[in-house]
Amino acid sequence: MTEKDVKSRQLALLGILLQCLHVLFGITAVIGALIAHTRIHSTTGTVYYSQLRWQLITFWVGLIAYALAFYLWVTQSMIWPLALVFAFVLYRLVISIAYWRQTRVLERTL
Repeated sequence: MTEKDVKSRQLALLGILLQCLHVLFGITAVIGALIAHTRIHSTTGTVYYSQLRWQLITFWVGLIAYALAFYLWVTQSMIWPLALVFAFVLYRLVISIAYWRQTRVLERTL
């Protein structure tokens, strides 16, 4: 592994951990997305570029879905959409961790 690969691997792990902590502290997902947005260019040409892209897609889709689910909770007293969004984000995090551990390119979108 080159130094670029090692740093990219650490960056991808940081993003994964920050997204995992969104359950306890919602702001960590925002911090992870900011880091991924600003540093994704440094991972170009590595396996971890696709993983950071996956994290960014997870963040933005999750944010929009959480906003919609929160709206439904407040206006319609529906709690199940929040659980559904949480399950979706958790699923994407599990996929992210699996590909990170195997050092594989994440070619999927959803």
